[in-house]
Amino acid sequence: MTAQVRLSPRVHGAWTQRWYAGDAALSRLFGEPPTLDALVEHAASIPPRSGWTDLLRGEPAPEDALIVLAGQQPVLGGGALLVAHKIATAVALADEMARRMKRAVVPVFLLATQDHDSDEIDHLDLIEPTKGTLLRLRCPIQPPHEMFARASWDGVGLQRVECTLKRLCTSFPGLIEDGGTHPIAGHVERLVLRAFGPLGLRVVDAAQVGSRAPALLGQALRRPSDLRDVLEAGDRALTQAGLRVPLDAFDVRPLVLESRAGRRHRLTPNDTDALARLASHPDDFSPHAALRPIVQASVLPVVAQVCGPSEILYLGQARALHELLGAAPPLLVPRLEATYVPPPDARAAGSPESALRAALRLLQPPEGIDDPTRSALGALERAAESLVDAVTSSDPGLLRRARRLRRLIVGRARRLAEAPSFHSALGRGARDRLLPRGRPQDAVLGWATEAWRHDDPVGWARHVVSLCRPGTPPEHVVHLFPDPVANEPPMPDADASPSSAAP
Repeated sequence: MTAQVRLSPRVHGAWTQRWYAGDAALSRLFGEPPTLDALVEHAASIPPRSGWTDLLRGEPAPEDALIVLAGQQPVLGGGALLVAHKIATAVALADEMARRMKRAVVPVFLLATQDHDSDEIDHLDLIEPTKGTLLRLRCPIQPPHEMFARASWDGVGLQRVECTLKRLCTSFPGLIEDGGTHPIAGHVERLVLRAFGPLGLRVVDAAQVGSRAPALLGQALRRPSDLRDVLEAGDRALTQAGLRVPLDAFDVRPLVLESRAGRRHRLTPNDTDALARLASHPDDFSPHAALRPIVQASVLPVVAQVCGPSEILYLGQARALHELLGAAPPLLVPRLEATYVPPPDARAAGSPESALRAALRLLQPPEGIDDPTRSALGALERAAESLVDAVTSSDPGLLRRARRLRRLIVGRARRLAEAPSFHSALGRGARDRLLPRGRPQDAVLGWATEAWRHDDPVGWARHVVSLCRPGTPPEHVVHLFPDPVANEPPMPDADASPSSAAP
């Protein structure tokens, strides 16, 4: 087995540990902690669905199968490592549930093609091997801010990105489809199926799922205040638990968006013609993020949904929408979080054990040493939060405006804090490879070039799946790549409890 060490979570917060430990307030928000026993029991409550299997790309599945779902926007080049970690968690969990239940349980990756924020998906971050610096690849989307299902990559830009990826990884399969077309989700689907398809993964397109649920969108248009009441209750529950509130519960607009004039827009309140347009042109309409999981649960037999921490928060805030709209909610499962030790650092260390210890020293700097940039950014975030609290304590009606300002300040400040990583001509070595921009590696660096580094994407996918421990509280795994270091045999699995993992 490849060497690995397990630590306390770096991505998932301490609140996820409380959730698994049985915190009643968090269980009311997020549902029962997703232990394997709970998942198997929950599977009995998922009603059958008809005709859903023809939505799958990849191997066929039986009609009575259940789904473990992982989803993400179709990000350029396949996106960051967290995409692969979500998929790996779904694969591992589906395999374990199928074994226990003796029933078909399939892992499914949902491409969020109904999203429209092109700024989130038009770039990919990698390490430039010759310099050791961060490299950002970018490709425009046309038209920008349209539903991804109706947009395309810029052909010239995509060709440039493909050339760079093939230079960094000669076995990389390419981004441009046969015939020279550039659909947003096309190359992402091909990459994930080539790596994880042989392990049982299927893919579905969110736009095709959404096209089967116009009645749900109609309910959302008819009952906007009922849905808003649910989000407000979730807002209060998250606030009382001391957690961040991700969705604006006080926005009076319905939880439905419409594509028109080449751009996706949130519907305005009192749009009296919206129901008629929905009836005549249903493909123009799509659900808001809070409504999306209910659409998925109404069409697909989803028993569990693999999530990052931000997703768990917004899905928890909106969870009661399932009951309101008559769909069974899935259990929420935290995704794998992991940091790999890249080959240059592993070779420099000389042995697997030395490589892990060196990585742990960088990931856990001595107490009292702080990054001034991150410290200043944290102070600014706390000041912005204090401003929101002060303003809204005087006038609660300003909460929406105050939160929007906070998001704007923090977002722009974070981009400024990260800028030196892209503009510096000096490589920062091992620390940047393990903590790019001072953030968890799997939230920043792309996965596809690593999967194809030795022209064995399926072997790489199996390695990532082997890191997952479905049904257990989140941990952070520090691991070596499957290739041996300095031609030495790999050390045994060096699992360590969070209290004993420090070197």
